[in-house]
Amino acid sequence: MLNLNTSLKLFHQSSETYFHEIQRFKKLWLQILLTGAFCFLLFLSAYQLVAIEALEAYLISFSSLAFIGAVLSGFTLFVSKSHLDTKVNQEGIQYRFFPFHINYRKIAWEAIEEIYIREYDTLSEYGGWSWGTRFGNKGNAYTVAGRYGLQLALADGRKILIGTQRPIELEKIILQLLYDYEIR
Repeated sequence: MLNLNTSLKLFHQSSETYFHEIQRFKKLWLQILLTGAFCFLLFLSAYQLVAIEALEAYLISFSSLAFIGAVLSGFTLFVSKSHLDTKVNQEGIQYRFFPFHINYRKIAWEAIEEIYIREYDTLSEYGGWSWGTRFGNKGNAYTVAGRYGLQLALADGRKILIGTQRPIELEKIILQLLYDYEIR
C-alpha cells in the first residue's frame, strides 16, 4: 500500500524540470540603434518646436511625430519582451517563443524519433539572421542568439531546432534522460 506522502513525491518527481533556459534579446547593436532612433525623434521634436517659433512653419506634423514615436515604442516593447523559453522534463520538451507562442508547445518523448545538439547557421540553413522564428527546408528554427541548438526529428516528419546558449549542459541532461528513462 502506497501512503499519501510517497505518491505525492512520485508525482512531483514526474513533473520535475531538469533543464530550464530563458533567452532574451540582448543585442548591443539593436540597443544602440533604438537609442539612436529615440534620440533622433527627440531632436526632431525639439527642432519642430523651434521651427514653429522662428519660421512659423511645420517641418513635419505632430501627428506624424506621434505615429513614429508610437511605432518605435511598440517595436522596442516587442523586442524587450520577446524571449525563447525551453524546458526539459520527464514528459518531454516544452518551448515557447513569446509573443508568438502564448502557451508552451509540448513535445512528448514518444513523439521524438531523433534528438541531438548541433551547430547551425541560420542564414544558410533557414534563410535568416541569428534570431527569431524561421521556417525553412530543414524545418522550423526558434533561435535568439548563438549557433547551437537542440535538433528534434519528430515521428510525424517535422523537424524543429530550438536554440540554446547552454549546449553542453542541455546535452548532458538529454543523454541522462535517454539513459535513465529509456527514452529512445
